[in-house]
Amino acid sequence: MPEALRNVAPFLPYMIPPLIGAAIGYITNYIAIRMLFRPLLEKRVFGVRVPFTPGIIPRRRGELAESIGRMVSTQLLTEDAVRTHTGTPRFRSAIHDSIRNFTTDLLTAVPSEHSRDVVHRVVRGSEHLINSVVEKMLHSDVFVSGVGEVAHRTVLSVAAVPLGELFPAERASASVLIGNLYDSLTDGKLRQKVLAVADEWVARQLQANTPMSDFISDDTVSRVREVMAGIFDPTFEHLILWLRKPDVRHEMARHGRVILRDILDKLSVVQRFLVSAAQYDRQLEERMPQIIDDLIRTLETAGRDQANRDRVIAAVVDAVEKIRSQGIADAAWRGDLDIQLRARQLIEEVLRVMSRQSVRERILSALDGAGSGLSQASLGQLAEDYFDVSRETMAETVQKMVTRQISTPASIEAISAAVNGIMQRYFQRLEHEPLGDVIELTAQRKQQLDSLLSDGVYRIVDRRLPEIVQTLDVRSLVVDKVNSLDVAQVEQLLLMVIARHLKYINLFGALLGALIGASQIYVARLF
Repeated sequence: MPEALRNVAPFLPYMIPPLIGAAIGYITNYIAIRMLFRPLLEKRVFGVRVPFTPGIIPRRRGELAESIGRMVSTQLLTEDAVRTHTGTPRFRSAIHDSIRNFTTDLLTAVPSEHSRDVVHRVVRGSEHLINSVVEKMLHSDVFVSGVGEVAHRTVLSVAAVPLGELFPAERASASVLIGNLYDSLTDGKLRQKVLAVADEWVARQLQANTPMSDFISDDTVSRVREVMAGIFDPTFEHLILWLRKPDVRHEMARHGRVILRDILDKLSVVQRFLVSAAQYDRQLEERMPQIIDDLIRTLETAGRDQANRDRVIAAVVDAVEKIRSQGIADAAWRGDLDIQLRARQLIEEVLRVMSRQSVRERILSALDGAGSGLSQASLGQLAEDYFDVSRETMAETVQKMVTRQISTPASIEAISAAVNGIMQRYFQRLEHEPLGDVIELTAQRKQQLDSLLSDGVYRIVDRRLPEIVQTLDVRSLVVDKVNSLDVAQVEQLLLMVIARHLKYINLFGALLGALIGASQIYVARLF
């Protein structure tokens, strides 16, 4: 026996049992762990399945996948866990960076042949879609009310602007503004407008046979009575003085003789013989000037009588009352008057008088002092001061007109065509220019757009997070993924996590076997 073995031989009885126990423990644990995974497939001998094949994990892989999926969905990727992550500044920054990069690429991309083909297809198919969308938008109450509100605010804004800011500096003074308006009224576009409006207005009144009482009020009748009472005496005095003029008296005497001859011609032969025989006709012709003087004195006496004076005034007022009781068309027919022609002639005559240089200078001179502050006044102030129309009333009127006009089929068709044309022009530019150049987006606007989009995406994710997590179905996702792996990949996946721990289990088995072997030596020595 070699010397070394003789020296170790006394200790072998104490060393071999622990070594054998350690080997047995290590090997046993190693085999047990391997049996968790191996064999990977089922083994059969003479058609009978060999026990413990396949290994536990390959045999129970479905249950393992289900267990892992349930644990991940209920313990790891929960709504609270995901929300905690999405609420971090890092997550929000990542969203903003992604949006910024996406918009940069989108806005700066140079059109390619493929993109041009896409644009062509979009242009061809967009017209009907755009018209449909625009038509629905125009029919919506939101759009109509929105346009009306814009018109309302615009009128209020314009009404607050001084006239001096609405015209060039050399045409903004009060005298120039008034002069231009005056010239346009007397011999310009405004004149034609006034005449056209007057013709249309009179035509409507005639067609409706508007009662004359709408134009001649009770106050007007009272004023007629007062005017007649005031002008009767001076007018009557002028009439008497006019009648006493020699030329007028001579003319009246001539007409008197003509009337006398007409009367004599209507007499019978006997009557004319008697009158001629007594020379009454000659005497009447000779005394015709005295007869005219007697007639004037009689008229003067009757006119100065208060009762006759009151009768004349009452007759005039009664005539006005009769006119008030008729329609304007009836009054025109009874008076054989062309009201529309007369009204136009009256307006033209007034405008013709106003166009005279002397009249123009006097009127403008009078208006110049009254309109010294006109250039500083606003349209709204002028409407309130001269037409008794408030700015709010003007704004509401325009708002109603705009909302009514924009709802007509013709307006809807016109706006649809305009929008479609604009969109097509933009699409055609996209064939040759990057999107950023077409919409002319500045760096500041792009930054605002990126912030807006990233904030919007973040709010959508935060608000829809429960639905997102539920839609992902983490448990099914994990189960399907584990089941899609082959057995070797499952083994490798698990060993990546627990390989170190399995090594310690093997070592622990060896240690435990060594302790058992040592305990056997101790028990053997006891007995």
